[in-house]
Amino acid sequence: MTRIGVQDRLVPGSTLAAKYEVARRYGFDALELSERPAFDEARVAIREEIPVTAIAGGYRGWLIDPNPKEVAAARADLAALLDLAGELGTGIVVVPIWGRTRHLPGIATGRTRDQDEELFLEGLRPLAERAERAGARIFLEPLNRYQNDLCVTIADAVRFRDALDSPSVLVVGDTFHMNIEEADILVDLRRARWDGLRG
Repeated sequence: MTRIGVQDRLVPGSTLAAKYEVARRYGFDALELSERPAFDEARVAIREEIPVTAIAGGYRGWLIDPNPKEVAAARADLAALLDLAGELGTGIVVVPIWGRTRHLPGIATGRTRDQDEELFLEGLRPLAERAERAGARIFLEPLNRYQNDLCVTIADAVRFRDALDSPSVLVVGDTFHMNIEEADILVDLRRARWDGLRG
């Protein structure tokens, strides 16, 4: 079943239920949870049976954060959110990091690209297994080069997905980032055997 969702932070309302009602009036079928932290929102959506297309963020740290404590926090939060995503019948949008890139001076992670890739996959492997057990999904989303430099194109995300070799790990494209990074969006989606599209 295809559902069209909108990020909850983009619609007015003082509660998640109120936001969902507004979203429905706008023609959407579901919400994408995007507030931090996402745990309470996800529990409300489960309790009130609000359809959710994805949990987008809403966790601490990043899987390739320069600070090891933030890496550990990201791994723990993502694991817990996957259990909630499973109850919602959806998944979590995961990116390596936001706001750290070797393409701009002074804001890289402090590691080599190979080290960042290894750390990203090291964090994702147990999460993919957890997603399989929980009936949840991990949506790998490429971001543009100014926000990260590890997963920039659909082809990058496909490479990570293939390395994980899990039915619970999918690639999702965001048209905002794709418009910056992809030479031909339609061709690149077809080449990747498109799994999903956001934006």
